[in-house]
Amino acid sequence: MKPFYTLAPTDFRLGAVPFLAPWEEVFEDKASINHGMFDGWKLRGKEVYRRVDQPQEADFHVLYSGWRESTHSPQGTRFAQQQIELARQHGKKILIWCEDDLTEKIDWPAHAVVFRHAISRSTRHPSEVAPPLHHRDIQTEGADYLEGLRSDNSISFCGHAPPLRTPWGRQRIKDTLKLALYASQLTHSDKLGQVTRAYAVLAFSRQEKVKTNFLLREAFAFNQWGVLEPGGNAQSARIQRREFVLNMAASEFALCVRGIANCSIRLYEAMCMGRIPVVLDTDMVFPAESLIPWRECCVVISEADARKAPDKLLAYCRSTPAAVRVEQGKFNRGAWEKYLCAEGFFENVVQATLAEAP
Repeated sequence: MKPFYTLAPTDFRLGAVPFLAPWEEVFEDKASINHGMFDGWKLRGKEVYRRVDQPQEADFHVLYSGWRESTHSPQGTRFAQQQIELARQHGKKILIWCEDDLTEKIDWPAHAVVFRHAISRSTRHPSEVAPPLHHRDIQTEGADYLEGLRSDNSISFCGHAPPLRTPWGRQRIKDTLKLALYASQLTHSDKLGQVTRAYAVLAFSRQEKVKTNFLLREAFAFNQWGVLEPGGNAQSARIQRREFVLNMAASEFALCVRGIANCSIRLYEAMCMGRIPVVLDTDMVFPAESLIPWRECCVVISEADARKAPDKLLAYCRSTPAAVRVEQGKFNRGAWEKYLCAEGFFENVVQATLAEAP
């Protein structure tokens, strides 16, 4: 077991990062569709790591709380700086989780390993590493979706892609203008966020060679924690979740395009279900790049070729036999279990990242 050190503040309260779930109470919203996603790690963690009381005895340190919460107040900021300095004094790496849509540039210390969702290849700090977006195992939601793997050149998308299907009003006008700017290549997806989805959806919707299973929402069904947005209830949440899962299950491929942040939870949900993600590469950083052959697991299409996405997907289907694509779906599920679910990531990817860190 690898020893690590972390310290909780004693004179004020901060929430623990999910890595610490086997040792600390980690907040999970009980209303979330993903409630319980760290249960497997709670059972597994103490077989992999050992928490020590003395910083010099650890192989690495962990900042107790996420970066945004830690630095939300002067008191929290001082505490985070003290813990980062403590790790430096003992010659240890410190793991920092920055798991939100924060995109501002941060001058991280050289001994930090920062797990951060909203990063881009061209601007990432050397200390930054992309983590997956965690969710519950969809295979536990009532069916074995690997049994339904197919090779029929079909692609799914269920979600919000403004301005498509959004109510008329000021926001739709703004989003329509953003989409026009993006289509004319006058601005980049970093400044537009989720309208990038609409561009990709339209590219597939305007052709007939690839079968599309698209279910467009008028608004976000869930916020970033998987909690139903205002106006819904527990029953409507279950219905919407079921629609999402069945939509993805009914297709061979899943369209995965960034939202507000430069990442997509659909990428990991597709891998979990054994589907092949079709990823519009908006300068994204994939998790576990040294462990997962992403260019084999996904059909990665450059942002510059977004208009040609259907042709790129068809070319992939013509060059890759159907049986190989079915096996690829099974491989993707295995990669999710080993590296992308919470227990796989915290055990295998965190250790590999520490070993690779300079």
